[in-house]
Amino acid sequence: MILWHLFDAPKRYTDVARLIPAVSQRALTQALRELESDGVIHRDGTRWTVSALGKRLRPTLGAMMEWGETHRLWSATRDATRSAGD
Repeated sequence: MILWHLFDAPKRYTDVARLIPAVSQRALTQALRELESDGVIHRDGTRWTVSALGKRLRPTLGAMMEWGETHRLWSATRDATRSAGD
């Protein structure tokens, strides 16, 4: 989720935290540091931005999000069909 939000534009820590309210401060800090250590993002002053390496992940993340949405809709339809048969 962090990376997906950073694809739009560089963001400050507080912006990322606001976009992902369910994550704790500690977990967000750790995730940002790990992504930076892996070379996927970097910090430019006070803003986090996606690196050239990270930008190469966009098609893969997009496909995963599409799959997730399709699976979510499929599961909801399946569950509704099962409930109707009871």
